[in-house]
Amino acid sequence: MSKLNIVTLDGLKITVNDKRVDEVLSKKAKGLLVYLISTKNEVSREKLAELFWEDCSITSARNNLRHVIWEINKLCPNEIISRNNENCKISSKIHVESDIVTLESIYNEYQSTNIEILKKNIQCYKNDFLDGIYFKNVIAINDWLMMRRNYLQRIYYEIISYIGDFLLEQKDYNQSLTYYERLLKINPLHEEIYLKLMRNCVEAQEITHAIKYYKICSDHLRNELNIDPGEELQDLYFRIIGERNSMKANGEQQNSQVSSNIQIRIDGESEFHYELCCRLIDLVIDYIQLEKLTEDESYNISYLGLLHPSSKFQTHNPIDAFQKEPFIFIAMAVMFKLLNDVNVQIFIHNIERSDEKSKGILKALARHISYKGNLTLVLN
Repeated sequence: MSKLNIVTLDGLKITVNDKRVDEVLSKKAKGLLVYLISTKNEVSREKLAELFWEDCSITSARNNLRHVIWEINKLCPNEIISRNNENCKISSKIHVESDIVTLESIYNEYQSTNIEILKKNIQCYKNDFLDGIYFKNVIAINDWLMMRRNYLQRIYYEIISYIGDFLLEQKDYNQSLTYYERLLKINPLHEEIYLKLMRNCVEAQEITHAIKYYKICSDHLRNELNIDPGEELQDLYFRIIGERNSMKANGEQQNSQVSSNIQIRIDGESEFHYELCCRLIDLVIDYIQLEKLTEDESYNISYLGLLHPSSKFQTHNPIDAFQKEPFIFIAMAVMFKLLNDVNVQIFIHNIERSDEKSKGILKALARHISYKGNLTLVLN
């Protein structure tokens, strides 16, 4: 029995009886072979003519199909494509080996396959199906190529995801991370992948790497789609940040009594001058204890009255609108000093969409003021 081997997941390589033949076949001949192997069934001559030669007349398309079948069959003593007046198929006299057949076979049984065998077998997928191959002026077959490519990519994704999840359950963090990284090559915008990567890193106590993956995801979504990560991913990120800073604070204050954890999350998107600062003050005002301030600090924090109507803040002198920013900055710095005495975690998301005044003040505070106590300020 003659043997036909076709590789489609690592370029395109065709061998007949162990002899490489793809270099002598026309592009349409190679495409026809792959199509017939993929469909596994008889296909009508009419359909094949329409798929591969839709830009030709019916007569020309049929003649072209007849020529391509002859081109393929002359490669082997036994005909590779058997046909009658109506249909064509891969001959039963040909033993066919193909990586796409292998991949589909793996997919049908992957959940019951030994993990080491599965890891070895899935290596057949080295690249996307017929990656980079395109048929000029033939829309139908190009559409089929795209659908087939997406289908095979989807089942590969599902298998790789399963292997990564299995290894994570076995606490093989390095190996599971390797398989999750493969998923990113398929779709770097898929948030589910980043959730898997971050959870893997958290379990492995690689918090810095978990944060890195969130930043990568956030940058991709912002640059490609102009959107932010979804709620589930944001929640995981903020929880990681909060836990990391709590551990850091506990390490520095092993003998200190720390109050209950207070988390404040704000969507930073704002339009009007100081709008974000006003909202932040409104959320933390109940935690501010002015009696702990020195006389100078009490004076400085009073300038928050320029932004907030609370009786806690009473400005002493009117200030020109163009001059008030440095006074507000100083007042906010004093406010954060007070919050340092409380276990407060402040997460401000979408800082780049906030009003310019608030963004400038909060970025400066986050960059230049060091809090060695319990306060966390995260801008994202």
